[in-house]
Amino acid sequence: MRRFPVCACSTAHLPLAERDTIDGLIRNAPRSGGRLIVDHPLLLIEPHQYGFWIHLGLLDGWPERPDELSPEIWALLTHARKTGANWISFDRDEPPCKRFPVF
Repeated sequence: MRRFPVCACSTAHLPLAERDTIDGLIRNAPRSGGRLIVDHPLLLIEPHQYGFWIHLGLLDGWPERPDELSPEIWALLTHARKTGANWISFDRDEPPCKRFPVF
């Protein structure tokens, strides 16, 4: 078993349209073996009780921000990846930090 770093981030740092899109995908996600399958075109999203996780491995193959992702979410994902994290948890109960804009 190995341990790996995770970053926690307030959902308040996501632009409202992006947050609404992801919430809608989660709300309409089909289940497979009890697990929600969130169909985002680029991101691997795993819902949890207070928000969702995004796997950061996708950044390894993308040196530039894909057009489908906002500059705001891209900044959060790349910052978390630079810290060595494998996942970022967007949590509505996590307090916002001063480093990133709040929407």
